[in-house]
Amino acid sequence: MGRHHQLIYLCVCVLIAGWAPRFTEQAPELAEKRPPSERDTPYANLEKVPGTTAPNANVELDGWAQYHDFYYLAGSDKEWVVGPVDQCYCKAWAKSHGTKNEEDAATVWAYIVFAICIIQLMYFAFAAWKATVGWEEVYVATVELVHIALAIWHEFDKPAMLYLNDGQMVSWLRYSAWLLSCPVILIHLSNLTGLKGDYSKRTMSLLVSDIGTIVFGTSAALAPPNHVKVIFFIIGLCYGLFTFFTAAKVYIEAYHTVPKGQCRNLVRAMAWTYFVSWAMFPILFILGREAFGHITYWGSNIGHFILEIFSKNLWTLLGHGLRYRIRQHIIIHGNLTKKTKINIAGDTVDVEEYVDSNDKDSDVVNNGTKEFSNRHSFMVMKDRMQKNGTQTRASLQGDSPPDEEMPSAKKGKLDTMEEGSDSMEDDVPSSKGLSGMGMDGMPSLQPGRVVLVVPDMELVEFFRQQFSFLPVPFEVYPAIGADQGVQLAQQGLQLGGTPYLDFVLVAPDFLHNRSPSGLVARLKMMGMRVCAFGWQPQGPQRELIESSGVDGFLMGPIHPQGIHRGQFVQLIARMQALKRMPGAQNMGGMGAMGMGMGMGMGM
Repeated sequence: MGRHHQLIYLCVCVLIAGWAPRFTEQAPELAEKRPPSERDTPYANLEKVPGTTAPNANVELDGWAQYHDFYYLAGSDKEWVVGPVDQCYCKAWAKSHGTKNEEDAATVWAYIVFAICIIQLMYFAFAAWKATVGWEEVYVATVELVHIALAIWHEFDKPAMLYLNDGQMVSWLRYSAWLLSCPVILIHLSNLTGLKGDYSKRTMSLLVSDIGTIVFGTSAALAPPNHVKVIFFIIGLCYGLFTFFTAAKVYIEAYHTVPKGQCRNLVRAMAWTYFVSWAMFPILFILGREAFGHITYWGSNIGHFILEIFSKNLWTLLGHGLRYRIRQHIIIHGNLTKKTKINIAGDTVDVEEYVDSNDKDSDVVNNGTKEFSNRHSFMVMKDRMQKNGTQTRASLQGDSPPDEEMPSAKKGKLDTMEEGSDSMEDDVPSSKGLSGMGMDGMPSLQPGRVVLVVPDMELVEFFRQQFSFLPVPFEVYPAIGADQGVQLAQQGLQLGGTPYLDFVLVAPDFLHNRSPSGLVARLKMMGMRVCAFGWQPQGPQRELIESSGVDGFLMGPIHPQGIHRGQFVQLIARMQALKRMPGAQNMGGMGAMGMGMGMGMGM
């Protein structure tokens, strides 16, 4: 017999052993027997109460809401109540759901969860304004808030509480809240990164198994205490075990997908929170009035309220933190992934692991950030991170149209501004006199060559287009990463010395390293002229580029204007002039000073 079959067999034995004493009676164990005077008396022969409006003339309608379909037994001095199928219970049991202390404790915990939900929704509103928040997180917290509010003020009203004709009370409010919230939690689980736009077969498996768990669990709670209840519970338990198995596969795959460090710690914390808290619910079912009745209704409520905090509030908060940090990683390092193979339950799965820009593994693939540039949440986070001094990915340029990287790269024309336009001229020093001409007369250019050093392929096609629209032919050699840029520069030296290349155009990502091993220093030592793009009038990029020692810099590209044609031409003309100037190859930052503070080359 396999291990899984042994586990199921053991569960069946335990459940049968626990329910066996109750198979022979319809009423709960706490129910009192009928008083001797009425025990053997046919129900129809009881004394009729004058003026009664109850469905049966022999009973008087009870006035307490807790009883609902239960009525006072005529002639018992209202010490006994009778249910729709003629079973009698003492009044104290019919009203009691546990001790007064348990009731007070359950009420306190209900208000604690209620307050946590309100605070969490306020935090999610702030997070949405600051950056982003997943709809799943807001939805789960909202459903939980409504559930707890109804539990505080209307828990024993119909249909929140179902009163069965065998004396059982079933909290339909609790199960309906599970039906509304648990599938959404599993949707979140199937897309922990928050970056996927569609849902997979794995999502459907989680949803189907979870709904089966809740439906059969609710059916077990509604069933009489006999073999029917056991069967429903076992079927629901099997659905739940399959949900756990599928969820475990998701957590393992997610752990190897997210970046190392804090993200993986969050996945681990989410897994522990999920499995421990969700595994406690069937235990409370077995111990509570739905099954063995070892704990009171209020005691069961206390346990459920505590589990609500962990299974919903804490879990969704951890999920929100994970998604936020993954976005931060992409904004800083780019969409860099590396494929690895892992074994999950005997199946080999290909996983794309997010890596940082310092990973030198040859298997690292740059998937580009174009799709994220179209997401408002990414651009809001990027802008806030830049204002805080955090260096972000240069390829995240703005809210470009969904099917375009840059307008000029797709429309077949150079996106430029009119010479008199103000929007790109603010804070831009004049470039007149840089090559003996102002902006009204473009300097003459010579055919040339340039090495373009970028962190990924996002802007390569864009700059190819810009150089192709020049009046003279220009060869563009793209280099992905600093090392490849240095290699191409060395090849240029071997082919024709320093004049072979007009200049090297680098992304601001490579300007942070000011040491001799940095890209700019290595190119300068080779006698190369170095320019940077990405300058902006405001923000951390300006100080970074102006203090980097490059020979010139270019504003933008900025969506939707692209780059300024006149400034772009001036930059190339200046670099060609430096190439022809003896001893100018190692001017370093002096070139920028002689170019209208660099803006003639780029500004």
